[in-house]
Amino acid sequence: MIFWISSYPKSGNTWLRILLSSYYFTKDGFYDESVLKNIDQFPQKKFFDEFNYDPRVVTDTIKFWIKAQEKINQDKKLRFFKTHNAFGALNNFHFTNKNNSIGCVYVVRDPRNVITSLKNFYEMNDDQAFKWITNKNQYIYDVNKFEKDGYSDFQFISSWDTNFESWKIQKKIPIKIIRYEDLLNQTYKVLTEVITFINQTTISKEKINKNKIKNAIGDNLKSEFDRVLQVTGYYFICGFIISSIIQFFLASVIVVSNPGDPSFNEEVSTMTWVSYIAVLLPTMIVLAKGFMGLISGIENLTGMKKEEFLNS
Repeated sequence: MIFWISSYPKSGNTWLRILLSSYYFTKDGFYDESVLKNIDQFPQKKFFDEFNYDPRVVTDTIKFWIKAQEKINQDKKLRFFKTHNAFGALNNFHFTNKNNSIGCVYVVRDPRNVITSLKNFYEMNDDQAFKWITNKNQYIYDVNKFEKDGYSDFQFISSWDTNFESWKIQKKIPIKIIRYEDLLNQTYKVLTEVITFINQTTISKEKINKNKIKNAIGDNLKSEFDRVLQVTGYYFICGFIISSIIQFFLASVIVVSNPGDPSFNEEVSTMTWVSYIAVLLPTMIVLAKGFMGLISGIENLTGMKKEEFLNS
């Protein structure tokens, strides 16, 4: 049977999957990239290969949603799946049903922060991101990506509020709703509640392993913070490299006299004020980009706004 890890896009689904895969699919709770594949995505091309559909027709696979899940469930094993799909039916084809699904954890995130993440991920402006999350007909489908790597197929996500409500009000399967902000601020508490819900829903007799939860949380937070620092470091290095290259170029072009020549000091002086303009602007842009990335990373890890941790 399928247990869903569901959310609207850019709402923390991947982070929750990392935490759960660390807990359920490792011996000690320490995350390894290879275990994330244990929580697959649905829909996905490989689940529709045996069905007769046209990948150029955007919605052609929806008529096989249930049949694909029946195929997955033939061995009656418990499986976790990620999805951004709204619950319910599209063109009278249901996304899932109680015969194929056993439960769901739904991650809901403040839509204002969803807009910010969408802007960064899809390189949208404010208006485009707002129209995205308020469009009740919104879907995700990239036919080129679908044909190239087969990872993602058509997902009908609808608007942010419709997606959330579709899972919240359904009565077919048990569901636990968690806030992304709570997962950030009270990670141990929320993750423990999620694991307890999953175990109860799947009738698992396994006792909660507190050490594995702590390892999963600590390891993942540290790894993510290390990644944020690494990316920030790259920006700072690039800034200094750019500065050095421009300085070298200016020196080669402007300072052409030998030391001691009457014009030498004047050329050095000219290079100095020109470098303030030619070096400072591009360098500050790169360094500012790195600094803002660091601030954004800390905000995502802590759930705090920059004003909060800068003033604390």
